[in-house]
Amino acid sequence: MTDDLQQDRLEALMEELHDSSQRILAAEGLAAQRACLLRMGEIVAETRKIGAELWATLEALFAAAEDNAPLDVATRAARLTRAYEFAIRLDRMSQDVTVDDELQAKACHKAVDIMKGLDALTGGTQWALPLLAHADIGVRGSAAAHVAKARPEKALPILREISETSTSHSARMSASIFLSIFERENGKS
Repeated sequence: MTDDLQQDRLEALMEELHDSSQRILAAEGLAAQRACLLRMGEIVAETRKIGAELWATLEALFAAAEDNAPLDVATRAARLTRAYEFAIRLDRMSQDVTVDDELQAKACHKAVDIMKGLDALTGGTQWALPLLAHADIGVRGSAAAHVAKARPEKALPILREISETSTSHSARMSASIFLSIFERENGKS
């Protein structure tokens, strides 16, 4: 699922970056410390490059759905849904793995734009119902939050499970915050 996001590579880079301060302190001499600092710069540059590639992938997915060629509603909705899934996964990964606030904000805004477009295209939130069973917890949680008003019996149990058991900090926090707002606005369910 995460191969197209290069998450394994990004996690390895972030772990190496995290350990860099210890390596600098343990380094013998200025040359060794300088080498550690240079490697830190290389890691940051590589994560930014990967982030730019992922953003380009998202833009390409979106462009395929917005293609000027006439597309039937089902094909366009399927392409937009794929772009939405990618945007949500990129949003979560940029929070949980790379802590890239700029990329996270761009992915989040793109996901919201796609979601609004899908709602308009399909006449409501029903396009998100199949995503309630998505393998990615961020996609599942985002879909649940999106359909919660229309289908609380399906969405709220998913959001509760994510808020109570997820190992993804961003997915857990998003689900918890949404549940809190939903319950305040609609009474406990």
